[in-house]
Amino acid sequence: MIYEVVIVILSSVMILAVGLALGFIPVLDLSFVGVLVLGTLMFSGLGAVIYGLTPKEKMFVAEGVANVLVFLLMFVSNAFYSVSQFPLALREVAQFSPVSIINDMVRDIIIYQQPLELWQLGVIAILTVVFVAAGSRLLSLRETGYETKEGSS
Repeated sequence: MIYEVVIVILSSVMILAVGLALGFIPVLDLSFVGVLVLGTLMFSGLGAVIYGLTPKEKMFVAEGVANVLVFLLMFVSNAFYSVSQFPLALREVAQFSPVSIINDMVRDIIIYQQPLELWQLGVIAILTVVFVAAGSRLLSLRETGYETKEGSS
């Protein structure tokens, strides 16, 4: 998970450097770095849950599930389209998707220079704690050889 945080921060530095070269001067502060770290830990924890639930000999299943989940979270969010462009049935899902919440937080910080909304920070913090705790527990159980009565099913 620490590796993922480092990669996200380095990637963000590169993206911001390109933005600066093109004349975009974002407002960066501690809250921006905090959102990056928190969001990265949340998604890393989600990945740990997926891998922790997958038998060791079927890792390809975990990779497939993770890819499908990331694809859905990315496209049912405000990452590419405004929430208003989604069908009515998906608008609420897109608006409150973790990806949408993190996108909104990053935009509010670096573009609109607005303070973080506490409900957004709270949702992401709770999801981070839940996913990291569950993922850590599942991975440790898997590594210690915890199996069901049927064996590796």
